[in-house]
Amino acid sequence: MPTDHLESLTSQNAELRRRLQEAEEKLLAQSDLRDSLSTALFADELLPPMALLAADGNLVRCSERFSELLQRPGAELLGHSLLEFVAPLNQPLCETLLQAAPTEGALALMRSDGRAISLILGVRPVPSETGSDDLLLVDLTDQKRQVQLAAAESLARSILEQTVEAIVVCDRMGVILRASRAARELAGENPLRRDFSAAFPLRQSRAPLGAEKGAPLFQLRPILQGETIRHQAVSLSIGARRVELLLNAGPLLNERQEAMGAVVALTDVTEQRQIEQSLSASETRERVRAAELDTVLNAVPAAVWIATDPRCQEITGNLAAYELTRTPLGRNISATSPAPLERTFSEFREGRPVPPHELPMQVAARDGVEIRDAELTLRFFDGEERHIFGNAVPLRDLDGSLRGVISAFADVTELKRAQQALQAADQRKDEFLAMLAHELRNPLAPIRNAVELLRLLGPRTAELMKAEDMIDRQIEHMVRMIDDLLDVARIARGKILLRKSRCDLAAIVREAAEDYDSILSVGGISLETEIAAGAVPVQGDRTRLAQVIGNLLTNAAKFTDRGGHVALRLASRPAEHRAVITVRDSGIGMERDMLDRLFQPFSQANRSLDRSRGGLGLGLALAKGLIELHGGGIAATSLGSGQGSEFTIWLPLDTIAPPATADREPAAPRAALRILLIEDSADLAETMARLLEIAGHVVAVAVNGPSGLRQAAEFKPEVVLCDIGLPGALDGYQVARALRAAPETASAYLIALSGYGQDDDRRRSLEAGFDLHLVKPVRMQELRQILGELTPAR
Repeated sequence: MPTDHLESLTSQNAELRRRLQEAEEKLLAQSDLRDSLSTALFADELLPPMALLAADGNLVRCSERFSELLQRPGAELLGHSLLEFVAPLNQPLCETLLQAAPTEGALALMRSDGRAISLILGVRPVPSETGSDDLLLVDLTDQKRQVQLAAAESLARSILEQTVEAIVVCDRMGVILRASRAARELAGENPLRRDFSAAFPLRQSRAPLGAEKGAPLFQLRPILQGETIRHQAVSLSIGARRVELLLNAGPLLNERQEAMGAVVALTDVTEQRQIEQSLSASETRERVRAAELDTVLNAVPAAVWIATDPRCQEITGNLAAYELTRTPLGRNISATSPAPLERTFSEFREGRPVPPHELPMQVAARDGVEIRDAELTLRFFDGEERHIFGNAVPLRDLDGSLRGVISAFADVTELKRAQQALQAADQRKDEFLAMLAHELRNPLAPIRNAVELLRLLGPRTAELMKAEDMIDRQIEHMVRMIDDLLDVARIARGKILLRKSRCDLAAIVREAAEDYDSILSVGGISLETEIAAGAVPVQGDRTRLAQVIGNLLTNAAKFTDRGGHVALRLASRPAEHRAVITVRDSGIGMERDMLDRLFQPFSQANRSLDRSRGGLGLGLALAKGLIELHGGGIAATSLGSGQGSEFTIWLPLDTIAPPATADREPAAPRAALRILLIEDSADLAETMARLLEIAGHVVAVAVNGPSGLRQAAEFKPEVVLCDIGLPGALDGYQVARALRAAPETASAYLIALSGYGQDDDRRRSLEAGFDLHLVKPVRMQELRQILGELTPAR
């Protein structure tokens, strides 16, 4: 129903009520005008149907509209009781209404055609000439309906104003009757007009699949015929905006269920669609990321396990994890067959069996801690073992609570095997080097002793002395190469032992310069020294530091031609807390590529035949290792081939003053010692025994262990020189134990002679009972000094 029509009816109703009230008031106030006024009142066609009842309930007057309402002539109604025209079931109610005037109530009155009509009647008492009140009946049905309609209209208007839906009501021609606020806002720059299509440009900007672009949203005719539209997606362009809508439409029905128009509801889902599209895009991206992550994880050679619960009951992984645990792809790895994962891990870090609750994943998930560098052994029922190494990291939610764990372990089985093979090869190499050194030192010992005998007993001609010095130098050179070879191996394994003490680096450098000056002079090379005045204290192994300086001077001598020069300098730099040694030569120099590998073992500058300088290429590698063990460093520079080389060493200064020590009194001269020499090499035994006898000692010789013990029991030696590698049933270690057990030799000074000089060899000698371990070939000068320092008690 149009709005202006409803407003007109409401206005008319209010006017009628006003006029009726005025007429009643006049009728009550002026009884002499009652007849004329009542006649006018009942004749007014604009007033609602009404009738006047006498006190006995009979009709005494009725308006023409009242008689038309009951479809009976007024003459037929007058004089009859109202109850005659009331439906039987409503007669008690009618009596109650008449007795309760003034009141209002609903009654069903019978028409002449037998049909009952329901009316809302108002009953008002009217004074009469008889003294009892008449009753005025007024049909208030239309009035009440208009009030209800106005209330419904107000409610509908309120609903339309408050609803978020865009609701439009139109008539059968498409003319807009009602539109909600949301509909008006949706119309935007297109103001509401009477024409539905003009107010809303409701034509699709993007037609659904199978529809023509620009087709109307819906046809009004099917709606008027009872069809409905539910949740039809619509994409529209309203002005400059693109909106996404859901359309619902259905017929507008009257009380007779007849289609009077259509109700259209449009829901703006633009933002929702954007959110859905964003979520869909985000989900797509997440799926892509998940797929990419799966691809990356499957490409990683390490086994990655992911537990999605703190108890690690559900474990998935990448391809490497399934292959490593022999689990079918996609299965729960925590229940892998043939044994649960927690039982297949058997070792953890220290090789001890691992309880299930101490596995890295379980510990990380339970305690919320990261497990780093965990090493385990994975054992299967068929006996195969796989060694794995990796980490486990807990996973947390945004609130910090634990929700699982992720771990990554690399299969290091082949690496382990390679390491074991390398260790075995390294051990075999060490054993070979030790054996090689032993076999090379053994023949050098009698040669050195023979040279010493020649010096003591032979003729002292210049030519013979020159030959003796040449042999001695070559022996020393051979010994140095053997020692360098073993020292480099010890440094590489970190097993070299430094005997550090506070020493004067200036004195060490000065002594090295004196020792090597003659070697350089033989090659026609001059040595220039510049040594800091005063002491230069460092904490170091005096012998090893002298060895480093000697290696640098030897290197300079090798690569400097006759007529060249070498400069040795020592500077103390207290401000920098270090001492600096430089060795500069005018030799063949080095190219850049040689500088990069100069300190590697077995590396030599020039291997051409015309530049062969000898050596194994170990001296500089050994120097670097020893200096770094002292906390210092070494570097080399050269301007290129033919430009000479310079080596720089820096060592930390010792700034802590040593405690004061009392001066030792010089030892008293030692008388001749009774010495037993047990040696299977006849040449070495004969030459060493003769040298000891020349030094004034009494010497007995044995060639094996049993004969040595027999002679010791008879000879009762004060000193025993015993070879370790004796033939037969008793080696040197067993001989030493037996000598310590015998009362007559328990206090003898035992010196081990061996071609093996590694730390383990020295340790075994001391454990067997030896007091000292000497490496062949022994210098007689060193041996005489040791024997001269023995106390009378030994």
